[in-house]
Amino acid sequence: MMRTTTISAILVLALASVASAAPFTYLTINGEALDTITLKTGQVCTVGVVSTTSTPYEANVGFDDRVVLGIFDQPRVTRLAGDQASITEVDKTTFYGYRCIAEGYLMTPSPGVHFTIKYRPNQVGETDIKLYSYGLSTLIDSIHVTIVPGDMGTAFTYQGRMMEDGNPADGLHDFQFSLYNDANTLIGNQVGNTIDINDLDVIDGYFTVELDFNSPSAFNGYARWLQIDVRPGDSNDVSDYVALSPRQEVTPVPYALFALDSPSGAGVWTADGNDIYNTNTGNVGIATTTPRASLEVTNTGSSHAIWASTSYIPVYAHRTSTGGTWPAVAGDCNSEASSASGVRGRILSTTPGSLGAGVYGYNYGTGSNGVGVRGHHAGSGYAGYFTGGKNYFQGNVGIDETSPLTKLHVQGTDRTLPVVALWGDEIIAEDYTATLGLYSDDRASHGSCITLGEFEDATATLKNKWGIYRMTGPSSALQFSFGTERNFTANPTLLTITAGGNVGIGIINPTAKLDVKSPGTGEDVISAHSSTGSEMFLVTEDGLGNGKVFVRNASGETKVQLATYGYSLFKGGNVGIGDVGVPLEKLVVRGNILVKSESTGSDVLELGEGLDYAEGFDVTEEADIESGTVLVIDSDNPGKLTVSSSPYDSKVAGIVAGAKGIGSGVRLGVGQFDYDVALAGRVFCNVDATEAAVQAGDLLTTSAVPGYAMKATDYDRARGAILGKAMESLEKGQKGQILVLVTLQ
Repeated sequence: MMRTTTISAILVLALASVASAAPFTYLTINGEALDTITLKTGQVCTVGVVSTTSTPYEANVGFDDRVVLGIFDQPRVTRLAGDQASITEVDKTTFYGYRCIAEGYLMTPSPGVHFTIKYRPNQVGETDIKLYSYGLSTLIDSIHVTIVPGDMGTAFTYQGRMMEDGNPADGLHDFQFSLYNDANTLIGNQVGNTIDINDLDVIDGYFTVELDFNSPSAFNGYARWLQIDVRPGDSNDVSDYVALSPRQEVTPVPYALFALDSPSGAGVWTADGNDIYNTNTGNVGIATTTPRASLEVTNTGSSHAIWASTSYIPVYAHRTSTGGTWPAVAGDCNSEASSASGVRGRILSTTPGSLGAGVYGYNYGTGSNGVGVRGHHAGSGYAGYFTGGKNYFQGNVGIDETSPLTKLHVQGTDRTLPVVALWGDEIIAEDYTATLGLYSDDRASHGSCITLGEFEDATATLKNKWGIYRMTGPSSALQFSFGTERNFTANPTLLTITAGGNVGIGIINPTAKLDVKSPGTGEDVISAHSSTGSEMFLVTEDGLGNGKVFVRNASGETKVQLATYGYSLFKGGNVGIGDVGVPLEKLVVRGNILVKSESTGSDVLELGEGLDYAEGFDVTEEADIESGTVLVIDSDNPGKLTVSSSPYDSKVAGIVAGAKGIGSGVRLGVGQFDYDVALAGRVFCNVDATEAAVQAGDLLTTSAVPGYAMKATDYDRARGAILGKAMESLEKGQKGQILVLVTLQ
């Protein structure tokens, strides 16, 4: 069923918001749920957002494409919307209105009117008040509004201030307004009806209401007094109303409406449709008899002198002259309070747009002259002061520098820094002959850098520049460069620190924790000094790639010299090699010692842990010979030995070393011959006791068994054929290896 109503009195319009498409919410105008309504210009109505349940929700109420055709303001939240309810302005190109959120923690929403907004149409036309769900995604309800030209009406605006115990009242209150014909409460009679206004928000004692007693006898030329009764907004008890004292006289303004224009058309103001204008060439003063400007408004109280409210631009000023320095808008403030300001701008919404600004300055100039926003302080205080949030600047910013060359240019003592001295710097701090620069580029191999430049005093030309920069990529590193090039990457790299902790001096890819590269000019490479300042350690290079290491005492005397050319020496203290503890001799070695040929690099001498002295010999036999075998000189092959096979052979030479895992104490010709042959010392030897038992101390000679020794019993034949002495016994009839002291005779 279509719902249509025509209103000729003042109306009040209330607005609400929904969250996630709430079908349990709908719109009302002056408490009625309607599909259409006809309003007159100048009338005031209240649009309400009503909920039929206690479910929290979020909704948006307002006008598509900003077609308001009037004023849509004074949003209010009722206590039925919950203790966490809120209503905030939504100002978009496609929608203007308010976002309403009904929710509560201690007090959840209750069914009823949750939000109200006043609507005062001032343009003839048609529009729709719409109720959308969260995010303007779903239309829930709408009221079509037709606006026609309106008459004067009998409503008027009343503003008052309420005090409680000498202090301004605050918060929601319920009011009753009654009109009387006398100020005396005992004899006065009420004229017209009583107007009830509930949940009126009193701020710092001030409240404003629209009153329409809608009675022919309300204002008929006789004096009238207004009685106001008030109670707390959370009360529903009629007995809680208290009459404010005294009654307030309603002062008449006879024929004020006709002052717009006299019947003869000679009035000061002229009406033109919904507009009025004044062609007066003088000044207009409000609360002043001596206006100094086209419009001057004064107010000695604590309220605003001018209050402008609109959904577009409340105050607009345009200075048309192209000369002079006077501003389009000027604000002066005599207050000495710490937060006072001549001009102030605020964004009241808690959810403003991404670039919403309290104060916005814009310079339309296409050249380099003029500024968007300018601040000046005549003393030592702040010319600009920013607190909270973030600050954003596009383009170059100069601090004490009027021609910034980079994103941020900080000037100390000006030397007119030339732009050719820079290379990719985004932040520059300069003072006379020194500059500090910051550079960053995630696309380059040099990701970020700190530069430190020095300039000539007289010409401001670059003398040299340090660069401390990060190499990007998988092998990230920090590098230090120095040189005369403005491009820090073109200067030599002096120091590198890799992500793995390696440090390189003179080398860009260090492979050790400290990797130093000589410049190849025959100079010192590494030097270490003691706490007294004397040089303890020095590494040098001869310019051809050869190096030396020096270790010196406190007097500067070289105690250790290690060289790849020249000579090396040890002059101080004993030397220990291996785990020897404190060496008690000039040289203490734990482990074998191997001496190689200087000319060929082949092994010459080895000092080991064995008990014999051995030399290397080639053997005639091709088959492997076991350790402990007795060898004799091979007369057919000079320089070679062969396995013994004759008793009492005077060519006896020695025993193959290494039997039973005992190595040689001294080895000559290591690795150059077929076998190491023990010529002296203790060694295990093959012994044959088949004919005679062997006792420790018996002389041994060759036997008929190849490679075996036997006890020497024929001393005449044994002369010159003695191999050594037995150090163990071997019973008669046995063959085996026993320990022998090699003593060739």
